[in-house]
Amino acid sequence: MKKTITIIVILVALGAIAYGVYGVSPKNNVEKVATDPCGVDLRAAFLNDAPFSMTETEVATTILTQYLEALKKLTACPTIGITNYNITYVGNIREVKGDFMADVKFDFKPISITENTLISAEARVDGEWIRDKQAGLGIIRASGTGTTTVSYRLAI
Repeated sequence: MKKTITIIVILVALGAIAYGVYGVSPKNNVEKVATDPCGVDLRAAFLNDAPFSMTETEVATTILTQYLEALKKLTACPTIGITNYNITYVGNIREVKGDFMADVKFDFKPISITENTLISAEARVDGEWIRDKQAGLGIIRASGTGTTTVSYRLAI
């Protein structure tokens, strides 16, 4: 039960971040991200035209990597910016109405250990690092541009 609540809280938090980043038009999105030091351009968490041979675990790992790389670019945002990360687990893949979810764990080094809001109950502080951060990724499938490809995006 605790894990389910944690996953829901994380997804809601990521949704709130997404709501704050995306505006009415693509132009507004770019302007918000460009002017907000904590604005994450979630288009970075897309995997376009992946081959069908790519496993769901590989897809989830790639999208999580892209998202964490986007957080590394937030050098002026002490609340969600990170300087480094290490993905330690991607698994428990389950289908959800044609899409899928994956449980993930990762360690990260926040810009500010005292101001960071990504720290949660299951994670622990280890010097400058936060260890064992857990999250549930929702990943949405879409058609690729070719006959042997599929595209994915982080469901926020």
